[in-house]
Amino acid sequence: MNVIDEILNEWSFRCYDGIVDLKDPKKLGILKEILDENNINIELNTISEAAIESVLTSIYGNDIYIPSFKPVLGINFNLSGKDSEVFADLFEKTPTKANSTISTKGSGNGEVSTYWLFSQSGHIVTDERGSDNPDLRIDNIGVEVKAYDTATITLGKFAKDKESLRLLNIVFGFKSLVSSLEANGKEANPANFNSQDLIQAFELMFKFSNNDKLREISKDNGFDIITGIYSKIDDVTTSLKLKSPDPKAASAAILRQLAYNKLSKKPEMGGYILNVTKSGKGVFHHITADALEKAPDDTILKSIKINQAQIDMNFKEIFK
Repeated sequence: MNVIDEILNEWSFRCYDGIVDLKDPKKLGILKEILDENNINIELNTISEAAIESVLTSIYGNDIYIPSFKPVLGINFNLSGKDSEVFADLFEKTPTKANSTISTKGSGNGEVSTYWLFSQSGHIVTDERGSDNPDLRIDNIGVEVKAYDTATITLGKFAKDKESLRLLNIVFGFKSLVSSLEANGKEANPANFNSQDLIQAFELMFKFSNNDKLREISKDNGFDIITGIYSKIDDVTTSLKLKSPDPKAASAAILRQLAYNKLSKKPEMGGYILNVTKSGKGVFHHITADALEKAPDDTILKSIKINQAQIDMNFKEIFK
């Protein structure tokens, strides 16, 4: 059995006549890349999942409770009484696999509750869940639902942001090269770093870049490796539109870019991050490009960090 067959055997629900049904829809993109690289043409299906609305009908039938509180999109809320009880009851509910009674983890806590609260209050709500889609669309506005009891909220992975990853690989690649020569210990990398790690990486890079004498010597003497390093550093400076070799400004610029590229998809610019509690408290953060751009560099640096290739962000600090 070759590697492709092993993957299909492990990941698929059934495989016949050139059609594969996947057990885990999240692996669809990975499998597509593997098959494309090996010029294998088969049809990929995922095991579909019922819509969020199905949870409400499975519990209440046609007698869905209508909340007494009428929420307004973008306005924080704090439910009480029967409204709070229903919200709590639905808080951990998730849709089932299509034509099944088995719940899935395709949705997080609070999504069904939020769907119920707004859809039963006169708002037009659609289930938009997907890898790069907001959880819900309420009155045609994207809403990403979170359920965190901390100020810092995980937005999700940024593996599809190829340009930001390319720049981070250059910055941390240079720092790793220097650190290996100095025999330092464990180093930060594009998948795990905080603002100070990034600032230190840019400090080293700009210190090297500012050595004009070495730049000239390497160019005049055909030292292609060194001229190549200078070329990559210049590429980072140009791509981030940096006006000066300022490590803090550069670090804030790349974090802004990461955040913008992720938020422009989930929940989309102009949309909302909604953080909810089981008791029925909801806090909205209005996501706009203007707020992200105008946030001071120090605010960006203290509010965004990368952990396990995911963006962790304190939305309260940036999106007032």
